[in-house]
Amino acid sequence: MNAMSSRYLAAVIVLAIGGGAVALNAIPLRASTGGDEVAFPDNFARGVLYATVDRADLGQYRELYAPAAAIAAIRADKPLPVGTVLTMVEYAVKLDSTGRPVTDTQGRFLRGDLVGFLVMEKRPDRDAQRSSGSGDGKWHFQIFTADKRPDKDAKSADCVQCHQKRRDHDFIFTDDRMKPVSPEAPAR
Repeated sequence: MNAMSSRYLAAVIVLAIGGGAVALNAIPLRASTGGDEVAFPDNFARGVLYATVDRADLGQYRELYAPAAAIAAIRADKPLPVGTVLTMVEYAVKLDSTGRPVTDTQGRFLRGDLVGFLVMEKRPDRDAQRSSGSGDGKWHFQIFTADKRPDKDAKSADCVQCHQKRRDHDFIFTDDRMKPVSPEAPAR
């Protein structure tokens, strides 16, 4: 390969990588599977328990927590503030002696053993002017084990892929569940 074709190939590679970087900056979500991206939110339970969800397909009972400021923003039809940390606590469903889920008088699952935590944190978008220009921030995800350690085997990229579907709702699925809840609602 002569010097001219080497420079041409290098220029094509730089353009391809640069174009890919610009495209990636336009994606306002970022997955994290390392423990250094999102810290465990030790104070999540001081927030608002705004919903519980039965997941029969996963055999789970889930509790969803948000800070009062996030609930207030949703109620005012505003995006969630940068710094918002949403926490989903996952429990196995309590089972009876035959292995069937135990339910309460309303047919909702009873929670069993703690399984883990899914956390999403909205951080400042340092690349806002090169990406969407909104400056609303980027979501980072972290999955924790029941003992509050980052789950090294978790696939946080799956969180990103799924939450992309809710781009028009600040990338969250439960804004409709937050809206009727008072920001002063007790957590537990």
